[in-house]
Amino acid sequence: MLVWQESGPRAPSRSRRYTQSAPNFPVGEWATDELSQVYDRVDDVVREQQVQARTNIMAASRVDTGLMRSLVESTVATPGETFVMEFGWWSGVPHYAPYQEFGTMYIEPMLAVQREYVRVPLEILDAVIP
Repeated sequence: MLVWQESGPRAPSRSRRYTQSAPNFPVGEWATDELSQVYDRVDDVVREQQVQARTNIMAASRVDTGLMRSLVESTVATPGETFVMEFGWWSGVPHYAPYQEFGTMYIEPMLAVQREYVRVPLEILDAVIP
């Protein structure tokens, strides 16, 4: 026999995205709300890393006129069940960003976006899966 006992008030997930309420099956509501809380944690971490990625790229950008730093962008979208994060410079704006990022015969590669591309997924995994 399974007996359901609550040890005290528990804050429900913010989004309740996956939470299913069943009056005669409280463990089902608890389990699905746990999934919603995982979604909420991932959402929080992704949005924090979006800001951090933009900040780090701006800090690593080479400054001549400051245009490169001012044009760093980052976005997060959540279509369906996925999280999509983009960061860096818009294609061709500023026109010299690829030369600075990847380098040329005369310019040392900056690799600001590449470093964030490697760092961000690891940070998200570390924060969500302790």
